[in-house]
Amino acid sequence: MGVDAHEMTHQWFGDYVTAIDGKHNWLQESFATYYSKIFMKTVYGEDYYEWSRRGEHNGALNASKSDKNPIVHTGAGGARTYGKGSSVLDMLRYVAGDEQFKFAINYYLNHHPYSNVETNDLYRAFIDGMGLNYDWFFDEWLYKGGEPIYDVSYDAITTGAGEEFTEFKVNQTHQIDEYTGVFKMPIAFQVFYKDGTNDTKKEWIDKQSQTVRIDNPNHKKVDFVLFEPGSIILKTVNFKKSLEELKAQALKAPLMIDRYDALLALKSYSLDEKRETLLNVFQKETFQATKSEILSQLSSDINNDNTLRLFNAALKDNDAQVRLAAIQDLNEIPSKLLPGAEALLKDSSNAVVENALEKLSLKYPENISKYLDLTKDDYGIGYSVKVKWLEIKYFNDRSLKDNSCLQLVDYTSNAFEFRTRVNAMNALQRLSYIEPSFVRNLFDAALNPNTRLANPAMSVLDYYYKVNWMKTIIQKTYKDAHYTGWQKAVLDKYGK
Repeated sequence: MGVDAHEMTHQWFGDYVTAIDGKHNWLQESFATYYSKIFMKTVYGEDYYEWSRRGEHNGALNASKSDKNPIVHTGAGGARTYGKGSSVLDMLRYVAGDEQFKFAINYYLNHHPYSNVETNDLYRAFIDGMGLNYDWFFDEWLYKGGEPIYDVSYDAITTGAGEEFTEFKVNQTHQIDEYTGVFKMPIAFQVFYKDGTNDTKKEWIDKQSQTVRIDNPNHKKVDFVLFEPGSIILKTVNFKKSLEELKAQALKAPLMIDRYDALLALKSYSLDEKRETLLNVFQKETFQATKSEILSQLSSDINNDNTLRLFNAALKDNDAQVRLAAIQDLNEIPSKLLPGAEALLKDSSNAVVENALEKLSLKYPENISKYLDLTKDDYGIGYSVKVKWLEIKYFNDRSLKDNSCLQLVDYTSNAFEFRTRVNAMNALQRLSYIEPSFVRNLFDAALNPNTRLANPAMSVLDYYYKVNWMKTIIQKTYKDAHYTGWQKAVLDKYGK
């Protein structure tokens, strides 16, 4: 559904207006990613939207570990051209406001019909159409690289005169250079009190060090605080909070992503300190990411009766992602959970079936024949279940191992689509199986223009090439095939 929405958006951003060159490609891909995300929000809700945005943020932050290229750059890369650009549009809408953002985008489209555009055309839509000068925004988020790192702390202060207020201290600690400057963004600060009320203040943070004060004239007790609730701004935040504050945030923060962040911070605490909170949060939560994080943190506590009941419920959860997390996180499968785990072999989700088959076969090898019989007619997307089935069959019945491998080799051929081929070649690598027909299929895949097929094939070939006896098979297969031209340029290293 999301892919369809993405491609449909290209009717406007890509077809109706087209980037003048690769440097401005974000004007197509970021907009398509952004508007498909908006559409998916209408289907799956706010929690899904926040989670999608977090994925974009993580991708951008990870890309910055390699280089600080900006979005408007021929070397921006997919994480920036798609995800970071989409999150930048989120931030632009946050800064400009909904109506102004929509007006400017319409102005941009209507003034460049069936034309080639560059990033400055979008900028001009805001300044010409709305009179809004966002040169600072385009400079820090589009023409420069990197992302802000905020170190945050706070104190609940009482003066000698009896005044009370909450004081936040914010420091921008990322490296300041020609690629990344001091960021200027409006940031919300929230203080939640024990009585259930809260105060919010939005301030422009545009200096390396700033202080923000929220008055507390009614002398309320602070429960927990939030820096930039909802995590709209792409950033890294270092904000140390106490155990009690994190517990309160995990249970009471209005937005899912803020509750999720509290759960992540709880990872550093022992189970005895957080078990009750995790169990309580799980009962209240509805989104798969928060539930999955709780399951991960409780997975080592499976002998606890309350944890056991939680996992039993998770194995039957309405959300396939939660069921998947439950079976993946079970390091052991106690007998009380076995019926629930075995029921997943007939799950509606292929990923759940595949993982349940693998985990159950590992933990209860005496039942493998039964598990294989229950799943013998399942294939899954990219034949993921069937590939796992053949892999387990190989280990369970060595007399039939050649049959399993030959079927897997067949799945690596160009008679199958790329997902099936990649799944099968990875399974054969795990089995350390190699013979000429498989190598020929790997060569064929390595020459494919689809990099999602070619790169995994090259990775398997490189892995095998490090083992002398396997290297010999690869070299002989290459020389027997007589590749020429561009094919030889790609594969020649496997003949040396």
